[in-house]
Amino acid sequence: MASLLKTGIIVLAVIAGGKRCLAVDGEGDIQRSGEKGVEQASDSAPGPSSVKNDFQKFWQKHKKTWRKRTTDTTFDECSGYRLDHINASGVMLLSSALNQHGKLQISDPFFWEYGQRNSIYSVRNYGRFIKYLVFTSVDETCVVSKDYPWHINNERGKEVYDKYDEQKKKECKGDSVDDLFDEAKQECDCLLIGDDTYFAQGNVYYDLLVSDETIGTTPSDCESTYETKIKEKAQERRENYLLYTDKCAQSQGSEGAATASLQ
Repeated sequence: MASLLKTGIIVLAVIAGGKRCLAVDGEGDIQRSGEKGVEQASDSAPGPSSVKNDFQKFWQKHKKTWRKRTTDTTFDECSGYRLDHINASGVMLLSSALNQHGKLQISDPFFWEYGQRNSIYSVRNYGRFIKYLVFTSVDETCVVSKDYPWHINNERGKEVYDKYDEQKKKECKGDSVDDLFDEAKQECDCLLIGDDTYFAQGNVYYDLLVSDETIGTTPSDCESTYETKIKEKAQERRENYLLYTDKCAQSQGSEGAATASLQ
């Protein structure tokens, strides 16, 4: 099947030393690059948000964007987003990727709500995925985002959390899912929310997201900011991948929509 629509439950794992828990509970398919699963999108959106958000401004101007470069280790060539609709609460986005036949495949939409600290987030039955907007180009045709994937992981999450010392347990415990936005708590590999829900942090990565109109002439301020961000200590060992290639432009006339049966 196309890499866009790969499925399966990710095996729970704990990396020695870092004690990182990278897994999910339940039957949901893990998203590989921000929003890869096929899920029935709802026409009803959450209640209005009072948060002023630059993602809203970006999507009001651009209906088609590409993930030009990324440090996401599970990426797809020609990955990008298409705007389905937008309102005061968030944006409904479809994602794209090149399938094994060289055809640009478009997924069903997911809702991304405007969140704290200039972010958007998507709630799934297997986790919550947060994108922070860290830079917008002067002409507002390009943004750099920092992405935090959080996967629900109860069984092994508890096992890892129980190994923390008492101070670490206090630091990595929250009262609600809003604590996923807490900068201090984002240092935790596993976060306990409430009494029995454990979230495992996936690999944090940077994206260079560019509008379709300017993909060939990406603003230099956006490129330079991305270059600076990927040199951070936590990112320096990560590869930088070029997702937009000649194949993406060539395949645009052959876009195909995903169906609910493609899981």
